[in-house]
Amino acid sequence: MKKRRILYLALVMMLGISVSVFAAGKLETINSEQKVVLNDETVNVAGYMIEESNYYKIRDIAAVLNNTKAKFNVSYNPEKKTVEIVTGENYMIENADLNSSKVEAKSVMKGNQKVFINGKEANLQSYLINGNNYFKLRDLGKALAFEVDFDNTTKTVLMKSDFISKTVKHNDYVEISGYNIAINKAYNIFTTAHPNAKVTEISFEKDDGVYVYEIEGIEGKTKYEMKIDKNTGEIIKDRKDGIAKQGDTKKTFDLSEVKSVEYLLNQGLKNAGKDDKVKEWKLSIDDGKLVFDIELFSGLEIEVNGLSGEIMDIDD
Repeated sequence: MKKRRILYLALVMMLGISVSVFAAGKLETINSEQKVVLNDETVNVAGYMIEESNYYKIRDIAAVLNNTKAKFNVSYNPEKKTVEIVTGENYMIENADLNSSKVEAKSVMKGNQKVFINGKEANLQSYLINGNNYFKLRDLGKALAFEVDFDNTTKTVLMKSDFISKTVKHNDYVEISGYNIAINKAYNIFTTAHPNAKVTEISFEKDDGVYVYEIEGIEGKTKYEMKIDKNTGEIIKDRKDGIAKQGDTKKTFDLSEVKSVEYLLNQGLKNAGKDDKVKEWKLSIDDGKLVFDIELFSGLEIEVNGLSGEIMDIDD
């Protein structure tokens, strides 16, 4: 293992790549040479490669997404020592933004600051590099509803600000998704309206001829129910829905911990017939486990573990 690490460091030195090694040689920080493309246009944003993942300055990402549907504002609260993100708000670009190209990572440490998105704490891994907060791009995409992919042939990072879920094979799931509004965005709409509420269930279903996200949550003893149009993001219904029962707090979950809907659907549909079609799905806690329940038009019901993607049950 040590020989491989020495050869690795020798190679990057020969190539002239800037590397920062810290924590007794356990972690290397390399200037990323990968091009970044947003909505088919190259953007000037530089990052670092840490443990084979791309990390970018969060203010740079806010700057490049500023004129898109995925825009967000980010600020630092010095009193609370927290990073605070608000989706849908414009970001005021600063002189230091988008000017970090080819800067050596002289100071690198694991981030220990809490991050809040629309007032709710988010579980995002970060590093403090040269005094700035850098986050894993895929984590940011998942939390803030923009798509991140990688073209291995051209070594290009691909970003899409209008998140459209990919078509799941061998069914017409695309007819009931289209995802003009991604699940992350719907989740953020709910948490913005009810910043102190915790989500207990998210479902995707047809309501009066329109496909909607239905999100349920609790705040103290109050239960909330919200329905969001999946095409427009319009809040169709937002109401108090009774009194929370004892033990309901154990049935809450954070979307940042969940596998993507596309992944969970693909896992479940491996067990479906070729011509079967998705009718609706639901994400909730059942018997202490996070369950992604897929219902097909054939009547087949497939339960997938929302954290691992493992098939839990198939009921026909």
